[in-house]
Amino acid sequence: MLVHAPTVDFVEVESQPARPLPKKLGGMLIGVLNNQKPNAQPLLENVVAGLQRGFDVGKAQWNLKPPNLPTLEEELRALEKGPAQLILVASADCGSCTSWCVHDAVVLEKRGKPVMVLATESFLKMARAEATAYGVPDLRIIPIPHPLGDADLERVKQYAELAVKTIAGYFP
Repeated sequence: MLVHAPTVDFVEVESQPARPLPKKLGGMLIGVLNNQKPNAQPLLENVVAGLQRGFDVGKAQWNLKPPNLPTLEEELRALEKGPAQLILVASADCGSCTSWCVHDAVVLEKRGKPVMVLATESFLKMARAEATAYGVPDLRIIPIPHPLGDADLERVKQYAELAVKTIAGYFP
């Protein structure tokens, strides 16, 4: 039996700024880290489709992570070494999912990839506090309405449209 204990040794973390974004959104390759929570896949699919449709974003590199657990090193390495110029992580819509999404985003930021975490409004404060604690206080966290998990597909599409607008706002 595998038991995951939510304990850690506390260490001092040196803060660093979030990685710079590419100059423009158009033509960019997107990496996706899906934690397989309910509605994470349709949310991410609709965000990527909106970016492709509205901003000529290229293909997406899709990676899965287990829900409520850290991402496997091989998935993190694939995103780190892959061609993606921006990585989207979702969905941060409960306590443990928010913690692990932010954790994985910070790992990727510290490995040189700019990341955006899609988090529901109910967990924004938590996501920002954890990003600060992990040493990337200006991690880009994209707010979406809450709840996500039991929203119908039409509402998920609306959430994705809001996320696309917010993501586009980071680019001139």
